[in-house]
Amino acid sequence: MSLLFESYCDFFKDETPCQVLSLGAGYDANFFRLKAACALPDGCRYFEVDLPAVAANKREIIESSSDLSSLASGSATSGPQAQYCLLGQDICDLNGLEPALRGRGLDFHVPTLVFAECVLSYLDTRHSDRLIEWISSKFDDVALAVYEQVEPRDAFAIVMLGHFESLGSPLKSLHKYPDVRSLRSRYLTRGFEACDCVSMDEFVSRLDAKEALRFQSLEPFDEFEEWHEKCSHYAFSLSSKGKKFGAFRTSITQRDVARVPRDTQKLSYQNRSLRAWKADSTLQRCASTTAPSL
Repeated sequence: MSLLFESYCDFFKDETPCQVLSLGAGYDANFFRLKAACALPDGCRYFEVDLPAVAANKREIIESSSDLSSLASGSATSGPQAQYCLLGQDICDLNGLEPALRGRGLDFHVPTLVFAECVLSYLDTRHSDRLIEWISSKFDDVALAVYEQVEPRDAFAIVMLGHFESLGSPLKSLHKYPDVRSLRSRYLTRGFEACDCVSMDEFVSRLDAKEALRFQSLEPFDEFEEWHEKCSHYAFSLSSKGKKFGAFRTSITQRDVARVPRDTQKLSYQNRSLRAWKADSTLQRCASTTAPSL
């Protein structure tokens, strides 16, 4: 996901305005990671949406931390001009979602990256299909990035499905959209002009040796066979509509992934809970009149 956000920040660094909309954001810390590293474009507004109880708890965590609240411009319950906006709203309730976003200043005519990490799989397909259609129809220029589970047919998948079922969070779309081909068709038949979808196993196979080693070290495995098996059951889709995001999608799919990790990756804030998030020298760099080299 770091590649996605870094590419977005690079591509839209001179674009004013632009937007990110994170659906089912949970306790994701990507905004704070990017803001602390001075990587987020100045003209970018960042919206996060989750259920009211989750959003309220996250807001409490942010407001109890001087570092986090400072990065969020002093308020997690932002008005129409704040860069960061945290919204408690059911994403399945489109009649409530749209006016709530408009009320916080989201502009459907501005280039927008919509992001859903392990979210759509847990929704009834009638809700998630409507949500996809809503995104493609409402935004003029948009990219939808989705990370989700795939391949329900083998022994690994049976265990995976049982695991999420036992947690009370069954994977509701996996049988209807079981693989990258069906996912690609799903997005293309619901209003998007183009879609690239790959399994994480395929993505990892494109990495050079050094980057692959760093990637694999994020979650240690005794046997690489297990690592590849897990990766083959997750997929990343990037769908686009509009001129700007059509070019953005191409810039990611054709980008050389053999690169040196930036500070945003080295710090790995995206892997820390908000409660454990601590300020460090990166915050001081943001106070400088010159942004660090990206």
